[in-house]
Amino acid sequence: MHFKYSILLLAFFSLVTACKDDNMPVPIDPGEVFEPGTGKYLISEGLFQHGNSSIDFINMETFTIHRNVYFKQNEQAIGDILQSMYIHDETAYLVVNNSGKIIVTDASNLAFKGKINGLTSPRYFLPVSEREAWVTASFSGNIAVIDMLDMEIIGEIEIGAWTEQMVKQGDEVFVAVAGGSEVLVINATTRTISSRIQVGTGPVELDFDLDGNLWLMYQGDYSLGTTGGLMKIDPSSKEVLQEFPFASNDGVSARMVLNPLRTHIYYLNGDVFLMDREATSLPEEPIKRANGALYYAPDMDKGGHVLISDAVDFTTASTFELRMADGSPYGIGTTGINCNSFVAY
Repeated sequence: MHFKYSILLLAFFSLVTACKDDNMPVPIDPGEVFEPGTGKYLISEGLFQHGNSSIDFINMETFTIHRNVYFKQNEQAIGDILQSMYIHDETAYLVVNNSGKIIVTDASNLAFKGKINGLTSPRYFLPVSEREAWVTASFSGNIAVIDMLDMEIIGEIEIGAWTEQMVKQGDEVFVAVAGGSEVLVINATTRTISSRIQVGTGPVELDFDLDGNLWLMYQGDYSLGTTGGLMKIDPSSKEVLQEFPFASNDGVSARMVLNPLRTHIYYLNGDVFLMDREATSLPEEPIKRANGALYYAPDMDKGGHVLISDAVDFTTASTFELRMADGSPYGIGTTGINCNSFVAY
């Protein structure tokens, strides 16, 4: 599905008002460039083997959404399953999982700059030096090493399992091994594993809080009947400081993000929860109940606005809810199929 228009968000929330169906699309200037710090890219992976991934942009100052930005700029499809996007030095790296490639674009308008081919099931991208980046994978068993300037694969780090998100602190890269129960610590210079941190089954999401502690979300294993949860880890000692197991796995997506101030953790477990980094237990009540929605990704911008995507039925356009900084509902918009993340720009 390819959209070529910019429309105002529909001012809708089921508890507040009815949807304004008479809002008409407004054409965007084909040469439009987005200003840094003004919004979020909405990453929609599309349907498996359909090649219908897409990216929209929402201006968080005007609450205007711009449709299918990559296709509009380049008149070509992204590919099959856009897993993630990473912005580094005004360059956006689009990791296309089932197409086995990374598309390199200008971050301000997604104009095509180049492509890195030859990857096997790539998942997440992380720069580890001025020139080098690493890419995790679901099926290759390795982390690919990329030269960002030459846009080519220059090596690999053997892991032997499915790997997901990565974060870097100093010379150490922390890697979530989703095909196991550990976080690997790899030296960014030597590319060698220096430590292994034992965690819950199926770790997928990693990030640092304001105090420098590493937060981890693990998804558990449905076949074994183990649940997911959160962990707080001291990255210096590599010790698990606290573990917060879920009573059950209630959602379709194990997702976690920290707010821009790094003081709170937003996570999905069916409903949407907010947790203080200094909390000693999981919150008892969610900040937003799903009520039948299939919540797929949470996010929060620097102004405190909350975004939540709903996969609906995994085959049609996702919706996303927007809440203001005070928690009040603002509206609901539509985006591409299976919106899996929001990337700040």
